[in-house]
Formats: sequence, structure tokens, C-alpha cells
Amino acid sequence: MRKQIIAHSGSRQMIEFSFFKKVPRSESFILGMDVEGNERQQLYYVDEHKEIERLTKQDDALYVFGGSSPDGKAIAYASNERNATIMICIRWTFRAKLLRECMKGMARIVF
Repeated sequence: MRKQIIAHSGSRQMIEFSFFKKVPRSESFILGMDVEGNERQQLYYVDEHKEIERLTKQDDALYVFGGSSPDGKAIAYASNERNATIMICIRWTFRAKLLRECMKGMARIVF
């Protein structure tokens, strides 16, 4: 089931999304949306001013949202953007806009 919101991204527009997750301790949230109906969910960050930033860049890759850190400073997600047959875990830090691979061969807790 797709949902809709109205957000600000230069001008008012209607946005359809597949999921909505609030980032703890902030007015920001993460949206999951596909690109032109391709069913490959991309991740977007919506800040407290309702400005939208796409976090994932490869339209044909798979992305799975994992969650937010308790302090709201980072999120984790899995992606196969480097290799279509392997999902890796990625950690995104909002303030520094850092992207890090968070698993090197073994499962572990990210936050």
C-alpha cells in the first residue's frame, strides 16, 4: 500500500512513498520510494524544513532500511549496489554526511 504526503522540495508537490520512519530526537524522517515505478526502493532523508535529500543513488540497486541510532545521528541500511548478488550494511551519519560500510564479513550490532 502506497501512502502520500505533501512535502517541500523547491516547490510544493505530492509524493508517494512505501514507508515513513521518524528519526529519533528530531523532526526529520526517512522515506522509502521507488523511481518511476521500478519497484526498487530508494531511501530519502526529509529534514525538519521538509527539504528532501536522496541518500541512495543507484536506481537499479536494492536498498533495505535497517533503522536509526537511538540518538538520531545515524541510520543503517543494506544495499547490493556494489555487487548485485551480495547485500552489505551501510551506516549513514547525518551531520557529517558520512557513508560507511558497517560489516566486514561477520554479523554484528551496528548501533
